[in-house]
Amino acid sequence: MVFLDFAATYPVKPQVLEYLQQHLQALYNPSSTHHLGRKARVLKEQARQKLASAIGVNSSQLVFTSGATEANSIAIHTAVHELGVERIVTSPIEHPAVSDCIQSFAHQVEVRELPLDERFQLDLSDIEAYSKDGVKTLFSIIHTNNEVGLQFPIQQIAQIVKSYSHVWFHSDTVQTIGSEPFCVPEGLDYCTISGHKFGAFHGVGAIVNASNTPLYGLQYGGHQERGMRVGTEPLEGILSMYAAWDDHLEVENQKRAGIKQYAIEQLKLYLADQVTFNIRSDNGCVSSSKIINIGLTTQLEAEDIQFQLDRQQIAVSIGSACSSGHETQSKVLVKLLGDRLKPSIRVSLSSRTTKEEIDTFVAALVQLIH
Repeated sequence: MVFLDFAATYPVKPQVLEYLQQHLQALYNPSSTHHLGRKARVLKEQARQKLASAIGVNSSQLVFTSGATEANSIAIHTAVHELGVERIVTSPIEHPAVSDCIQSFAHQVEVRELPLDERFQLDLSDIEAYSKDGVKTLFSIIHTNNEVGLQFPIQQIAQIVKSYSHVWFHSDTVQTIGSEPFCVPEGLDYCTISGHKFGAFHGVGAIVNASNTPLYGLQYGGHQERGMRVGTEPLEGILSMYAAWDDHLEVENQKRAGIKQYAIEQLKLYLADQVTFNIRSDNGCVSSSKIINIGLTTQLEAEDIQFQLDRQQIAVSIGSACSSGHETQSKVLVKLLGDRLKPSIRVSLSSRTTKEEIDTFVAALVQLIH
């Protein structure tokens, strides 16, 4: 099988299973005060410390959640309910976990969507203008889009907003943290982590609360995570993030970038003018090393291409699998390309993706398209 859908999930890494096997006898409730609970709590805090240190924050600023969907919701609810923001400014390419949550507050706060220029980039002067007008504002701007790989300059955005006490900044960093080197910049108040995007278990993630503001919890009935995210902690999931974390992300990112470039070259070589790279996903300066979004000149529909590749044991996607439980054509592409949109598939890579797998994929795609 050729798996080219790492943006959807990274299969559980072998070292995760090995680590959990070693600690099966330690999976007690970390909130218990007896010695078994205390041992479990030590492991939990060890995981928190490792993840926090890796992204440049204090361990007290990292709160474990059931995943990034919950973490993003906590950040947005906190901005509305705890900080009293009057406006949320966001991008047109947010993950539904963010955009749908923001829209749920459209009756309560002003919601503005930033335009993109012809190169699909934000105009940072828009950020400055919204920051200066005195309205309490949350900027919610994704770092790496999950469908096309486009990356926004959140370090520069953070540099702008940090000067304004009535402005806060949240970023969905799910496709970034754990996949490539990332340090939380000063001025970024909230960002989010999903364990299964880098080889940990499903159902566990975290919110980084760099601003140290009180978080608005979505559940009731406990004191876990210092009251900021109540409910018994998923210890096995937390430990899986500890074990899955790669201490050499720069090297891994470079390997993946090399594989991406090879894939782009092979697609251009064998499909020539029948292939385009949507939203500059072939441009390493503005796009993640993980994702290539490919537009194809063909009579086939994207769903047909995916189906035929799947029959050959090649796994790719055609959009976001998170939207409705099944994949649909990318809403981001429909929004940004309109009638210029061609049948498109997303290929997403890891550092363990091989050139041989790319060759298998390209050969199968050529056979389908020609």
